[in-house]
Amino acid sequence: MFFEGSEKKFELSVNDGLPSLRSKGRSFWSACVEKSCAQILSVISSDSCDAYLLSESSLFVWDDRVTMITCGTTKLCDAALFLLNELQPVNVESFFYERKNEYYPRKQSSHFNDDVACLNKVFPGTAYRLGEANEHHLYLYHGDKLYEPPAQDRVIEILMYGLSGEAKDIFNCIDNCAKKIRNYMQLDKVFADFQFDDYAFQPIGYSCNAIRGSEYYTIHVSPQDEGAYVSFETNITAQSAQEITENVVNVFKPSCFDIIQFDSKKIVDISMENLVKKRGVRDTIGGYNVLYKTYYKPDIQYGKAEVIKIEDNKNE
Repeated sequence: MFFEGSEKKFELSVNDGLPSLRSKGRSFWSACVEKSCAQILSVISSDSCDAYLLSESSLFVWDDRVTMITCGTTKLCDAALFLLNELQPVNVESFFYERKNEYYPRKQSSHFNDDVACLNKVFPGTAYRLGEANEHHLYLYHGDKLYEPPAQDRVIEILMYGLSGEAKDIFNCIDNCAKKIRNYMQLDKVFADFQFDDYAFQPIGYSCNAIRGSEYYTIHVSPQDEGAYVSFETNITAQSAQEITENVVNVFKPSCFDIIQFDSKKIVDISMENLVKKRGVRDTIGGYNVLYKTYYKPDIQYGKAEVIKIEDNKNE
């Protein structure tokens, strides 16, 4: 069984003069999510944020901004276009669209270039690739409007590949329940006082949202042996990027991972013991300082040759 864990994501913020985005209610956000071919499973709320757990990843809604993440073969660009048209581009201050390189891009309904062509007609912007084309990389599109992020505005994304040790056993166990996974991760000890919402998919797979005021973190796990993938994302600022990364990587013990940081202030680089840093990207994009790097274990592990299943396309 294979599931494309690599995710697509958009973020947008709106002018202060608009009514709260949260006031649009669940029915509106359900319609937005359905444009991507996903559904809302549940929702939790704080005084500042509504966190929707989706059949494929997550949606976070604040008064003046939105973050939506989807995986699998979802059509996130369609949801982004729906929202941009509903809000009207003149009211949107900042817009980012991300797409991680996929294991099986030909099974997707569109390529990043297709998405950009559609988005550019509604919200003109610039497209980038962070990382080398023949290695891990991230496609990024942002609107060309001048934007100054709020002070202390930061997002950290940790994208992990290849689970190992107990994490691999826990997440691949078909009788896993959300409680068992939570007990293993023990993230409540690392990120205290967060309201938590999670879901264990059958036969395997796991998602969670956690919020505390305007802060959030979210985790999505596609643990199958072929293309195991875990994503972690947060806007927590009370802890350093170094501390957050160490805590998360120690839970999942990936064979390699990418880290992407967006920060309104100068980004402090991180170092991971026993891991090697690949060549990265450091730039200023859309008002943010941006850092992208890949870390991997230097040891070589031998395995068996992979059997390739050939698909019969004669009738297509």
